[in-house]
Formats: sequence, structure tokens, C-alpha cells
Amino acid sequence: MDSKNTFKVQSVVLPKDKFNLEKAELKVKNLGYKPKYMNKRVNEYKAGQTINFWRFRQMSPLKFEKDSFRMKKIDNGGFLVIGKLK
Repeated sequence: MDSKNTFKVQSVVLPKDKFNLEKAELKVKNLGYKPKYMNKRVNEYKAGQTINFWRFRQMSPLKFEKDSFRMKKIDNGGFLVIGKLK
């Protein structure tokens, strides 16, 4: 199968009401993903957080097909943002 037809994780998103920053970083590591993006913690880059969520970017959204993004639920109210690579 062509790797461009498979979904890849763009971000790991965790709710702030269930995870403080340190616990969120540990959860991301335990899921097998990177807690830092371009050597910055999630609270150090603009897209890294919203009012309710920590957004741990794994890859730039520019590397994905525009309309291919989907959400995949994980435990504790978190989810993965997945998409197809360009």
C-alpha cells in the first residue's frame, strides 16, 4: 500500500481539565509520540494550546492533504488528529 494513502498522526490533543502540562507530556510519551515540536514545549508555540486543550503537534499540517484530517478518540477525553500526507 502506498504510504500517502495511509493516515498519519498530525497532533495529539489532550484536555486541560484532566491533564496538567507535565502529566500531558508524560501521556504523550506513553502513547509513543513526541511531547516537543521543533524543540519547544506545547506551551511555547502558538498552536500548542487552546482554552481547553493541549495540542502536541507531531508534524506540520502543511505536509497533509487539506481535506483529509480526521479525529480518532483516545482515552480520557483526548484524541489524535490524523490525516493523509501530500
